[in-house]
Formats: sequence, structure tokens, C-alpha cells
Amino acid sequence: MRLRSILKLWPLLSNLVNSPWSNIRSLVHGIICNWVKTDVLHYEAAIQKRFLSALTKLIIGLLSSKESECRTGGLNILGSLCGLSYDFDCWTGEI
Repeated sequence: MRLRSILKLWPLLSNLVNSPWSNIRSLVHGIICNWVKTDVLHYEAAIQKRFLSALTKLIIGLLSSKESECRTGGLNILGSLCGLSYDFDCWTGEI
């Protein structure tokens, strides 16, 4: 059910990735990183294939962008897909 919800929101987020405002792009990169850090292999094959196809197109577009922020976002999403994401749940708010 989670992946189906993600796929419903995907068109909106893939449009926001191209926003002229960098803070919106950064927020969308973070949302996608959070989504892909779950184990995609546990989802049914047809939905998994659809999600990975859309994600691959997005990552390729980000990595081939001229903007360094977009390339960084693409690398962060790719890292999250590989299990290399930062765990924000353990942050206490203290500096």
C-alpha cells in the first residue's frame, strides 16, 4: 500500500524536482531519499518494476543536470536506494 501511495504522488514530486526554488528541490530530494530507503524488494513485482523505472529516470535526469545541487540530490537518492542514507530518527536536536 505504501508503494502504491508513492506512485500516486510521483507525478507531483517529479514536477517539483524541476522547481526554480532550490529549497523545494532539496525538500523533494529528501522525501524521495526517505521513500527509497525502505526495502523495495518486499513489494510485489509489477509495482516494484514501475517504481524502479520511474526512479531510474529521475536519477539519470538529476545526475546529468548542469546544476550541482541536482547532481548531489541524485547521488543522495542513489545512496538511499543502496542503503547509505542518514538516519534522522536518531537526531536529538542538540548541537
